[in-house]
Amino acid sequence: MRAYIRSLAELDGPDLRAWSELASQALSPNPFLEPEFVLPAARRAWRLDDVGVLTVRDGSDWLAALPVRSVRAWRGVPGRCLAAWRHTYCYLGTPLVRGEDSEAILATLLRAGLGQADSFVLDWIDSTGPLAESLTAALAAQSRIVLVEEFERAALYRRNGNDDTGLAQLVSSRSRRSYGRKLRLLEREVGEVTIRDRSADASAYQRFLELERSGWRGEWGTAMACRPGHAEFFADFCARFADKGRLRLLSLESEQQTLAMKTDLVAGDSIFFFKPVFNEQFGRFSPGMQLELANIEGFYAGNWTMFDACTAPENQMYNKLWGGRRRLRSVVAVRRGAAGTVSYAKWRAAVAVRPLKHKVLAAARRQQRRSGAV
Repeated sequence: MRAYIRSLAELDGPDLRAWSELASQALSPNPFLEPEFVLPAARRAWRLDDVGVLTVRDGSDWLAALPVRSVRAWRGVPGRCLAAWRHTYCYLGTPLVRGEDSEAILATLLRAGLGQADSFVLDWIDSTGPLAESLTAALAAQSRIVLVEEFERAALYRRNGNDDTGLAQLVSSRSRRSYGRKLRLLEREVGEVTIRDRSADASAYQRFLELERSGWRGEWGTAMACRPGHAEFFADFCARFADKGRLRLLSLESEQQTLAMKTDLVAGDSIFFFKPVFNEQFGRFSPGMQLELANIEGFYAGNWTMFDACTAPENQMYNKLWGGRRRLRSVVAVRRGAAGTVSYAKWRAAVAVRPLKHKVLAAARRQQRRSGAV
C-alpha cells in the first residue's frame, strides 16, 4: 500500500477507470470527488493545471483518492500547506475510501499529505457516518488536529423502508393544501403541468442554464452562464453522470413553459442536491417548491437511504422542510514534533480570532446597509 500525488494531466485511461471503480465502492459516497465531476471543474470552470489527486494504491487498485492543491494560504491564513481542493460547487470533501481496513488506508493518505507540507487541510468532511470513526482515529494517530469549523446542514434519511418518515411528517396538511391550490391556479394559467425526467436530454442542460440566468442569479452575476467556463462545466458533468445513469434532472413543465428544474447527483444509495432554478415569472405559484415536494415524495418512494441537501447551514427553508441533519467539519492536520510546532500555534491562533473577525465583518456590513439607507 503506497500513496502518490499525480496531476490530473498525468492520469491515463486505466487511472480514470480505477478512480471511478473506487468511487463506486467507497465507504462514504461522494460524487463531488469523482472524476466525472473533478475533471470538468478543473479544466472548464477553474482552468487549473496544479490540481493533483492524492491516492493510496495497492498495485493498480485505488484504495483512496482526494483531489489536492499546494497553496500559500488557506482561508486567509498565510503559510504553505497541502489542501483538499474544494471549490464553489463541491459540497462535500470526504475522501473516497474503500471499506476494507479504512483506518490504515487513511493513515497512509495522511502521512503522504503531511510529507508534502507541515499542514494538511481536510475541508467539509463527515463528522458522523461510516468513515468518520476511522478518519478521526487516523487523524489522531498521525497528526495534531486543529478543528476549524463544524456545522450541520439539512438532509433526509429513509430508515426502515416506508416507516414513519415521509412528506406528511415534513409538511403540514395546511401547507400541502395551500400548495395544491397554487398548483391548480398555475394550471389554469399555463395548462396541465407535469414533472419530467430530462437527465438524458442535453438540450435540457442549456434550458437549466438559461432559466438560472433569467432570474436573480443572473441579475447578480452569480448564475453559471455569467461566469466563463462554468456553463461548460455544468453541461460536461451532467453528460458524464447521465451516461452512467446517475444524473437526476427533473423539470416541472407545461406544454409551452418550463416552470422549475432541479439537478441532483446519485452516488451509492444516496442523492446529493446540486442546484434548483425556477421561472420567476410564475413565482407566485411557488413552482420551485412544487417540484421540491414531488422530489421529496420520490425520495421516500425509492430505495435511497439518504438525501443530502448540500445547502448552507443557515438555509432556513431547507432547515424547516427537511427534518434530518448531516454534520460536517473542516480540520487542519499538522505534523507532530518540532517541525509542526509553529504551524500548530498559527492555526490555533487563527481559529481563536475567527469569532471576533466575524463580528467585525458583520458590524461593517450593518453599517454599510445603514449608510446606504440614508
